[in-house]
Amino acid sequence: MSKENILAKTDIIEDFFKRTTKTEVVLNIMGGELFQDNLLEEFLPVYSEFIDRIQLLSIQHNKKPKFNFVTNLLVTRHDLFKEWLIQHELKLSVSYDLTGRFNTKQIEIFKDNIEEYRDQIGLICLVATNPNIQRLLQNSDSYYDYLYQNFDCYWDQLTPGPTVPTSLVPSEGQYLIFMKHLIDHYPRCTNLEAFTNK
Repeated sequence: MSKENILAKTDIIEDFFKRTTKTEVVLNIMGGELFQDNLLEEFLPVYSEFIDRIQLLSIQHNKKPKFNFVTNLLVTRHDLFKEWLIQHELKLSVSYDLTGRFNTKQIEIFKDNIEEYRDQIGLICLVATNPNIQRLLQNSDSYYDYLYQNFDCYWDQLTPGPTVPTSLVPSEGQYLIFMKHLIDHYPRCTNLEAFTNK
């Protein structure tokens, strides 16, 4: 991770701007975790430069970019981070995992930050791993219920691949059961719109 590598992505995005016929484009920006406390002082200015360059390119190519930064929201440098978010008028996509991601201390930081950054959260992102599916089907998750009631939630399908343990990947049958469960109990999930809007 370096300033040069980050800013080099603007060339790829400009090429995309030239090729796409869409006016409104979403740029999904993720790491690793981009907003670790020890990275903020060095890299928030780099992310700002990246955003500024893309804004200039979007004017040249008549595009309307939406910057979708994805984070696990464990940041504690609120002074720096919140000022940066407000400066760029950004909404975050926040990753929540029902099983396995957070230890006890981290989940408390996460929950505190959900309240701290409530106005800067655009989406709660979840991944339909086998453990997450089983958790929701068997006994639900009271904190997920809270997130669902207060934010837009999106369940991403897990894509099998060489770096993905097979134990995480649900069968097609399990995934179908899960989708039906979401439709019955959590129909406002944004990935379900095609199934629920008739």
